Amino acid sequence: MRSAARCSAVAAFAVFGLVSFGGVAEAASFDQVEGWWNSLDCPRMNAAVNEYDSTIMAEGMDSGYCAPYADLGDDERHNVDHAAEEIGGDYASIHLWWEALDCRKMSIATGYAQPAYCGHFVNSPKDNGMNRLSAAQEEVVAIAGYALAMGMTAEFDQIMMSALWQPFDLPALEGNFSMVEGWWNGLDCPRMNAAVNEYDPGLMAMGMDSGYCAMYADLRDPEKTIVHEAVMEIDGDYASIHLWWEALDCRKMSIATGYAQPAYCGHFVNSPKDNGMNRLSSAQEEVVGVAGYALAMGMTAEFDQVMMSALWQPFDLPALEGNFSMVEGWWNGLDCPRMNAAVNEYDPGLMAMGMDSGYCAMYADLRDPEKTVVHEAVMEIDGDYPSIHMWWEALDCRQMSIATGYAQPAYCGHFVNAPKANEMNTLTMEQEEVVAIAGYVLATGMMATFDEIKASPLWQPFTAVPALPLVGIGILGLLLAGRGAWLRRRAA
Repeated sequence: MRSAARCSAVAAFAVFGLVSFGGVAEAASFDQVEGWWNSLDCPRMNAAVNEYDSTIMAEGMDSGYCAPYADLGDDERHNVDHAAEEIGGDYASIHLWWEALDCRKMSIATGYAQPAYCGHFVNSPKDNGMNRLSAAQEEVVAIAGYALAMGMTAEFDQIMMSALWQPFDLPALEGNFSMVEGWWNGLDCPRMNAAVNEYDPGLMAMGMDSGYCAMYADLRDPEKTIVHEAVMEIDGDYASIHLWWEALDCRKMSIATGYAQPAYCGHFVNSPKDNGMNRLSSAQEEVVGVAGYALAMGMTAEFDQVMMSALWQPFDLPALEGNFSMVEGWWNGLDCPRMNAAVNEYDPGLMAMGMDSGYCAMYADLRDPEKTVVHEAVMEIDGDYPSIHMWWEALDCRQMSIATGYAQPAYCGHFVNAPKANEMNTLTMEQEEVVAIAGYVLATGMMATFDEIKASPLWQPFTAVPALPLVGIGILGLLLAGRGAWLRRRAA
């Protein structure tokens, strides 16, 4: 992804661009020896001439070089002039001037012995990520270059506002998920630090003074480039936030959200990688949704707005089976306590309680994680059956509790005359009504009264096994007794 930006920077470097000085387009001459020299302190004056000519061995205040340019002796001034010739020239910017220098000349220009300043501006043609000037070094280089071009010193903030400050272009980002500024500005300080630390653990960015706790427009060039490169890890072209997220690995998920691993190393419900145990929570989905939207659109939005956008495309829910599978109608037929109880019977680890459990809502208003849990609960009780009675008898105690929304063992019973029914486990009339309504709505998707259900084809009560009359039993007993006596006589 960096190749195009690198090529454009090389082209800019090869043909010096023009800069406007007082309305006149021209390249600046970096030849103001006196201004440059006077911007250095004594140790840097000595170091600069020593880098120019290692035989000079200037050292200490009495070296002959620790003086303003106007006060130098002839020999010393001669050496300073020649040193400045080594680093001078016509360039459109401080950046292009600096990149034309080799390591030795960089050391002359800054007055620091090799290899302290043998580095490059971020995104320059020679920048490989490992040989980059730090923010503090960029400031030193800028002040030295400005003094050499303009003949006077200036504060770094002033230099950055001048025509001589022309940072190299940032590398190109790819795809529709690439709005770095909007994404970055959506993070708070701790998440800004965490995002860049996940990109490069060696940064160890911490606290408000890390250099990264600022809006994108206010970042210094080195920090801005790091942020930009971090986004190069998570950018791309995707149809939805869901598809973008699923293309990221754990480290990239952590960059995208600004939370250290493994906090957000999870997946959207029903994604190809969702195994039920590695699922994002509703709160996490919101963070991911807002971050992804900002990266795609360049601006932050409330999660409700994100969910209404074309970028919110949840993965399809798993398919249900049979005619008893109308999940929405069944769910909407429960009240809040029964909604909580139903999902708790499906998964006791949920511990859903109260109105704010996340489950006390109509099916259409559930968030994706909760909706998926409800859907999976119905997968425990769905199927293809000719009647409510046959459906109910196919369930075990836990599944009966899911179906009705009452905790075990309240509804662990059977219809009268069912194969599993006995005097101790038969549903009461009130319970039959609850089961009937739950089963009917699961099969048809709509509510009905118990009388309407009993009049429907889905109501097919079990029939009693006919009992033998008492008279018949007596005659049969006599016949068996007589046959027994006859058998005994034959044996005798």
